[in-house]
Amino acid sequence: MKEYLLFIIALLFCIINAQSQDFVISGKVVDGANNQPLEYATIIFTSSENNKTIGSLTDKKGNFKIKISKGAYKVDVEHLSYKPNSLTLDNVIEDTDIGTIELWVDVEALDVIAISANKNKTTLELDKKTYNVEKDIVANGGTSIDVLANAPSVSISSEGIPLIRGNTATIMINGRISSRSKIDALRNLPASSIQKIEVITTPSAKFSGDKSSGIINIVLKKGLDNGFNGSVTGTASLGENEIYGAATSLNYRTNKLNVYTNTNFYHRSPTAKTTVKNEYFSNGITDSYLDEGRKYNRKNIVFETLLGADYYFNDYTSLNIEGSYSNYNGDFNNNNLSKYFDANHDLTLINERNISTDKKNRFKIV
Repeated sequence: MKEYLLFIIALLFCIINAQSQDFVISGKVVDGANNQPLEYATIIFTSSENNKTIGSLTDKKGNFKIKISKGAYKVDVEHLSYKPNSLTLDNVIEDTDIGTIELWVDVEALDVIAISANKNKTTLELDKKTYNVEKDIVANGGTSIDVLANAPSVSISSEGIPLIRGNTATIMINGRISSRSKIDALRNLPASSIQKIEVITTPSAKFSGDKSSGIINIVLKKGLDNGFNGSVTGTASLGENEIYGAATSLNYRTNKLNVYTNTNFYHRSPTAKTTVKNEYFSNGITDSYLDEGRKYNRKNIVFETLLGADYYFNDYTSLNIEGSYSNYNGDFNNNNLSKYFDANHDLTLINERNISTDKKNRFKIV
């Protein structure tokens, strides 16, 4: 009798354990046209018994793994700009590799996406937002600070410091922190030398804790096409807000070596004017007036050149050598004109104040 009871208990335990056991379902999602793996494809398992769902995403190689309980499931596979695909798992009772799942491009969806991307110049990914500076008209005559003001999730403080969610962002140039990452250097970095801006609002564990407020990675132009290629651009705007300059980007690339350079020269002389009218009272009666006229003019003349080389050992390892030289000359003029009037608005005093500063910076980075 005791042996019979022990057998029943053991049998019940095996049944309960089998029902609660999870099994690993794995597979791969590829582009049906070229067999290339699709990253960030969505895999959704829906139970045929209770309609509960569980999902997963594919990695860079298109692979996925997910744990599910015993039972039958409908599997839906989706990816942005691709037609969805579905299959069924009739009875999951063990770890299963469901093989390769093909997705085919949805031409109509691609048309819609292309129109949207061209409109806002921003690409959204799971870990970052990428802002395509080459499509921004500001890049024709502005600086990196001007462009950063248009980047998603980025704001510029009154001191010209880039912020993410109100906190000072960590600035990187081509994925590295250097002297060019400093605010003074950014103010004089021509926007025409920037290819794109990557905004990482939530840095992953590979970044140290001091970058938890967010990272802005400024990627400078350097050609990646084989052979010799390059571009020359120029801009000019005359008048009170005078801007003119030129930029060139050249590179020569083979399968193993890429040599590149970009040189920029620009002159900016923006002017801002402000008029303030004040009326002062004593016991509710006008006592005097003050009219203030303020004029700000900041002139910048910047020359910057960059020379670098990449050597590719294989698809995953490369060596980069880069050097740059910058020469910055600038001055700031502030003119305040104050006119004082009595209660009858008769002029009693004129006061004019001029403040001028001159700044020069030269720095090399190797």
